[in-house]
Amino acid sequence: MSWVAYLAPIEQVSAGSCIISQQGAHCGHKGDWKANQSEEVNYANIFKNPSSYAGQSLTFGGKKFMINRALDDMVMAQAGKEGVILQKSKTVIVCAHYVEGQVAGNVSARVDLVVRQLVDNGC
Repeated sequence: MSWVAYLAPIEQVSAGSCIISQQGAHCGHKGDWKANQSEEVNYANIFKNPSSYAGQSLTFGGKKFMINRALDDMVMAQAGKEGVILQKSKTVIVCAHYVEGQVAGNVSARVDLVVRQLVDNGC
């Protein structure tokens, strides 16, 4: 299965999503994914010591999002009524962006579903 194919469940509830390696290399995306390469590398770096990023910010498409949750395997950041969710599997990071009118909990649940599918397939 291609990286992009894994993102299908997230596409229905988010503005855009992507998969990056744990080093920040872009593997594929769906929808309106606006993060650039340096932003994606930063997402990967967050997982090296996530607790140190709590209360800090990340950028997505040049816009600043405050990190309001930083766990070993999941990071959530928000700017007004939109947000970014990052979740790590064994080898990659699944990322999703939601906008006003989309439900963060639904996006988070779908990201988790994709991560579990990846883990089940050895990723």
